[in-house]
Amino acid sequence: MTGPRLECLSARIAGIAPAYPVGRVVALSEATLRVAGFAGEAALGDQVEIRAGAISAITGEIIRIDRDGAVVLPGSALAGVAPGDLVALRGPALIAPDDSWIGRVIDPLGQPLDGRPLMPGPEGRDMRAPPPRPAERRG
Repeated sequence: MTGPRLECLSARIAGIAPAYPVGRVVALSEATLRVAGFAGEAALGDQVEIRAGAISAITGEIIRIDRDGAVVLPGSALAGVAPGDLVALRGPALIAPDDSWIGRVIDPLGQPLDGRPLMPGPEGRDMRAPPPRPAERRG
């Protein structure tokens, strides 16, 4: 494997954190949950992963931070989530576009809708960043 694919893979590996800050669910409502324990490391818009027992992880986004912790908007239903469940702070939502995405259908979170794997590009960008200027979009 050489060239752009190796660069993409190297960039993806370099972006893997060896450890993530972890908090715990302290309260939940129908639409949000409160997490304590990130100790000032969380920022608005950061992504989290909620571990609810034996079910698969639920992703979410931090929408408010105050002295009591962070409020998280989950990406799916909170069924099975309970106070005390672990929540890993994953950091800002990034997207790394690649030329191989041309012609593919990608959802707003950067996931492919056709079921095929999606190779990330070499450089991640904030999901909420403004788009590149038109003259810079293609090389």
